[in-house]
Amino acid sequence: MWAQLLEDEFSKILVPLPVWEIAALALLSGLVEEVLFRGTIQPVFGLIPASLLFGLAHFVPRKAFLPWSAYAVFAGFLLGSLFELTHNLVPPVLAHSVINFVLILVLNRRKTMQPA
Repeated sequence: MWAQLLEDEFSKILVPLPVWEIAALALLSGLVEEVLFRGTIQPVFGLIPASLLFGLAHFVPRKAFLPWSAYAVFAGFLLGSLFELTHNLVPPVLAHSVINFVLILVLNRRKTMQPA
C-alpha cells in the first residue's frame, strides 16, 4: 500500500522525464548529497549522525512517506559505510547516482507504459 502511495507521489514530479534528464538529475543529486553528507558531515560527526541527518533531509511530513525516510536512513548508513571503507567519495557518489537513476527510470517506465 505505501509503495503505491510513494510511487504515485513521486510520479507527480518525476514523470515523464527523458532519459538524459533522469541521468542528469541522478548524477547531480548523488554528487551534491554525498559531498554534503559523506564529505562534510560524516568526517566531523560520524557515520550514525550523518546517516540520521541524511534520513531527516529526506523526511516528508506525510504518513505515506515515513517508509521513504526510514529507507533513507538505511541507505545513508550503507553509503556512509562505503565511504568509511574506501576513504573516497567516488564510490558513494556513483552508488547513490546509480540508485537514483534506476529508481527514477523504473518509475518513468512503469508510469508511461500504463494505459490512461
